[in-house]
Amino acid sequence: MSGFAAWRIGLLLDGELPERVRLLRGDPRVDPRLVDELEQAWAAIAQAGEEWHRWRAFADENAKGGETKTEASSPREITPKEASVLLGRTPTRVRQLLAAGRIDGWRDGDGRWRTTREAVLAFRDYPRSAA
Repeated sequence: MSGFAAWRIGLLLDGELPERVRLLRGDPRVDPRLVDELEQAWAAIAQAGEEWHRWRAFADENAKGGETKTEASSPREITPKEASVLLGRTPTRVRQLLAAGRIDGWRDGDGRWRTTREAVLAFRDYPRSAA
């Protein structure tokens, strides 16, 4: 699960789940491993929701023309997240386009995708085929 749905469901779970988990932990009929699994799923949904929320804030700030911190190591080098804002696509889709060679890019020393603003704008303005 990802995106807005994860964020929204995470908000709903935050209001309900803590008390229910406490009750389940106190119920001798419930296997503690099942409660652990429930908490792990809750944590994964919360993390996905927080990532989407951070991405949305980043995108909103860029849409306003504001200054944001970049994750890239140089002014010309950008991350898939930054490229996604320029293209109006998700960071996952940008990574797919990079992997397919549709956007020129490379993997850094840690294996993360990098590209340039120029390469992203070239793809945006002159796509080789529908994205």
